[in-house]
Amino acid sequence: MENLDCRYNEREIRVDVLLPDSLPDNVKSTMDELAELANTERGWEIRIVNLETGIPYLKVLEGNVLPDIVLAVGKPVFSKIAKEVFRGKQGILVISCIYESIASNIKNGFGGYDALFFADAHIVVSYEIGEEYRTFLPNAILFTTRLQELVKPVDPAESLLDIKKAIYFDLLAKLDACIYGRDKLVFIEGNKQLYMDDKISIIVPVYNAEKYIEAMLKSLLRQKIPLYMLEIIIVDDSSDNSFYIAKQLEQDFPDNIILIKNEVNRGAGIARNIGMKYASGNMLAFVDADDLVYPTMFRTLYERLVLFGCDFTGCGFEVERDDRIEITEYNEESLYITDNLYDRKKYLLEQLWKSCVWRHLYRKDYLEYLGLTFPSASMSEDMYFQEICVLFAKRDYECSDPLYRYRIYPENTAKKTNPEKFKIACDVQEAVYQAVFPTGVLQGVEKEFELVYYLKSYLYYISEMKRLGLFDADANDFKEICDRICTNFPEIIRNPYLLTDESPDNRSAVEYLSERIIFGEKE
Repeated sequence: MENLDCRYNEREIRVDVLLPDSLPDNVKSTMDELAELANTERGWEIRIVNLETGIPYLKVLEGNVLPDIVLAVGKPVFSKIAKEVFRGKQGILVISCIYESIASNIKNGFGGYDALFFADAHIVVSYEIGEEYRTFLPNAILFTTRLQELVKPVDPAESLLDIKKAIYFDLLAKLDACIYGRDKLVFIEGNKQLYMDDKISIIVPVYNAEKYIEAMLKSLLRQKIPLYMLEIIIVDDSSDNSFYIAKQLEQDFPDNIILIKNEVNRGAGIARNIGMKYASGNMLAFVDADDLVYPTMFRTLYERLVLFGCDFTGCGFEVERDDRIEITEYNEESLYITDNLYDRKKYLLEQLWKSCVWRHLYRKDYLEYLGLTFPSASMSEDMYFQEICVLFAKRDYECSDPLYRYRIYPENTAKKTNPEKFKIACDVQEAVYQAVFPTGVLQGVEKEFELVYYLKSYLYYISEMKRLGLFDADANDFKEICDRICTNFPEIIRNPYLLTDESPDNRSAVEYLSERIIFGEKE
């Protein structure tokens, strides 16, 4: 696991844009627009510095906090001046670009392109003057912001973001990622252009959510990504007016919403499987009909997914109950790379126990590689899906911000405290074990998986049934759960993670297992 540098989370990122006085007014206007966009969409502090030579810039810096990024626009000499000013100051990113190939072309029809080099020396230079920098940038990574290779023209009036903003977002995303985890970036498919060729299919299973579905769908339509990237697939099993509410929004956004009506309620898992068959996007997400998503959720997950070459990405979430935020769960900002046993064990211990799918964005080809669908279980179907994703993952980026709001209402509280759910969770955990054990994916991480199986089935069942005052050690369900865990993991009571857990709940749970093993009660 890689813990990414989060020092920029504590304050705004400061950017100085150096412009020559001789720039045309329309180019300066374009740079002002870029600054405004970065300020509003990224929370960066942008300062435009107009100068003809580099000397006055030294005066500008006197008494001021040093910037994190310097964008020298226009003349190649500016990048040399900026390089000299910041020589030896680690962490300051210096960028040089020719305004004719970025600012002017963005403003005037997107003709032409500019290639930037990300380098170990914290310097980024444009393609036009790149050759002279190759001698001191031998380890540079090339990526491009291509301005002429657009998928299709998009009418700004019909989209949340026009093409110009999409171009800006591509550049800003790459700068952002360069700051937070530059040495772990993955650029694929010929230095991929973000916000151009990708589509996110968001699958929403709906069952009697007429009070909440409109707010949820509008939160998806307000995502800060180009609307042409968004496909919302609604699979409705309802007997209330949810379908008709969704139908009204479908009429307003016919290119973005697909509405499917099922006559029989078959559960969220089957509804998601149906949605996956209709999905045309190369990325998939799942959102519950009564929840909300923050406007930056899918932009954040999408950029991390592409730039860091992940199988899937996740974010933190909030829990809302009775119109109050009771719990906010934050992830540690982390890029997990499971290319060795130590990092894989740590990843599984930190992420395998997290079962929800609705805070993630997945590569469709990764799910197809796994042949993964949701089980038909009426509850806990998320657990099966997400655990298998985690067990086979090579790269996973977990964002720190809580960008999803999970809402609990009186009408669904009964389902969440139904004793049947606890037994079903145990059955689903067993199904995960039966699915992955023959593949060999557990080799080397047997104890870590054993711990998660124990926590999410056996200990979970005991704790929840005790909370409801319904626990009975002689009940057939409990005996079946004990028999399973003892059969699958005959050395479970010697698991080193359990031996170091002195909590009363764990101690009593281990004692139950010990008695069954020692006294031969397991058939």
